[in-house]
Amino acid sequence: MRLELVKAFINITKEIFTEVLNSEVATGPLTLESQPRVDSKVVTLVDLSGDVAGKIILQMDFSTATSMTSRMTGLSNSSRTMIASCIAELTGMTVGRAISWINDQSWNIHMTPPIVTIETKWKLAPQEVETLVFSLKTACGEVMLNVSLVDKL
Repeated sequence: MRLELVKAFINITKEIFTEVLNSEVATGPLTLESQPRVDSKVVTLVDLSGDVAGKIILQMDFSTATSMTSRMTGLSNSSRTMIASCIAELTGMTVGRAISWINDQSWNIHMTPPIVTIETKWKLAPQEVETLVFSLKTACGEVMLNVSLVDKL
C-alpha cells in the first residue's frame, strides 16, 4: 500500500467534509488492520480498480448521517432514502476527487458508484488486505474511513 495514495484519501476527505459541512474536521489516529472493519449503522462502499485494487469504506452511526444530511440539504427532517443519497454523494465527491488527484500523478484508477446501506449486517469475504482505518471528527459526529489498497504495478 503506497502511503502517498492513502494520504490523498485522508487529506481530500478532510477537505471535502470541511467544505460541505461548513465546519472544521479533525482526524484521529491511524490504525493498521488486517482487513476492513465494518461495524456501524450507515456504511458506504466504493470499489477501486486499475493500477490499484481495493475498497474505500466510509461508516458512521445513523445520527451522524442524519446530521450531515441536514447540513447538506438545509432540511431538518429527511427520509432514509434522502440520507442514503446525501451520504453517497458525499462519498462520491471525496473518493472521486482523491482519484482525480491520484490519476494526475500518472496512475490509472477507477471507482464504482458508492453503495450505501443503512442498518444492514455486513459480512465481507475474509481476505488479508492491509487496511488503514482513521476517524474524522466532525460537528455532525464521528466518521470512520477504511482504505484498503493493493498495488497492482
